[in-house]
Amino acid sequence: VNISLDNSKEKWQQALTLEKMPWKQLIVPENLKQEFSSKYETGSIPDILFVGKNRQVIDRLIGYGAEHNKSYEAIIRNVLN
Repeated sequence: VNISLDNSKEKWQQALTLEKMPWKQLIVPENLKQEFSSKYETGSIPDILFVGKNRQVIDRLIGYGAEHNKSYEAIIRNVLN
């Protein structure tokens, strides 16, 4: 799931159309952004959070790149074991 903190819903929707990401896309409503940012301590973009069933943050990675793929796999593998 991708959760966006974009300020412009229209620009966010344009990006979704362009990027065609196959996973679920959500945007935080303006009135909940402060609460969301505070709860999940967001600050960098992208800020990739791995959240468990109990809604607790299991792990996080800042930034994105192919070099993170092994880290993503390790985090997921660790949770599934």
